[in-house]
Amino acid sequence: MVKSSVPIGVTSFALVWWALRRGYLGQVDSMQQYEQQRKAADKLRKEEKKQRKLKAKLNKKHGLHKSQVTESASAAADEPQKSKKFDPLHSKWMQFGGGFYGVVAFFTYLLIELAEVRDFVANFTDLFRVGLISMVVNFFIESLRNFIAAIAWPAYWLGRISGDPWMWILGAYGGYWLGSKLAFRLRSRSAS
Repeated sequence: MVKSSVPIGVTSFALVWWALRRGYLGQVDSMQQYEQQRKAADKLRKEEKKQRKLKAKLNKKHGLHKSQVTESASAAADEPQKSKKFDPLHSKWMQFGGGFYGVVAFFTYLLIELAEVRDFVANFTDLFRVGLISMVVNFFIESLRNFIAAIAWPAYWLGRISGDPWMWILGAYGGYWLGSKLAFRLRSRSAS
């Protein structure tokens, strides 16, 4: 349980603290509020996408070309999203879904990638034997495999942990909860 709670707690604290410090999470007081805002924003984006597809389908059905669509409709479709750009660290976390699942997936991805970098450095002499192009292709293939393993982190960790898997997951969630609570508490102390 400690094997999962401490690393996930530290990862959660670091990600949430950095996101709060950089303003990526907005003005929320807990991860629950952030998750609710994120889900509402995702729902709104999906609805807007559905409306744009429906409008395009109707335009196509009535024989209207893009040039015939009103300026306001095309301006609304071309208007860029006014969301804050994430740095690569938080982009990866959000790519994994954010929240608990995203933190554990991000942590899993980091562990796997660090092992890959270690192996790459240890086997650097293979560069001359295998060739640069082959090594680069293998690197990208391994990165994709690592990404898939990170997304499927429950399966990845179940094959590597000893003992009760539910205790590992509960420990990981406890670490996530404590880490994010601590990050929010630090923000509220520094704000006052």
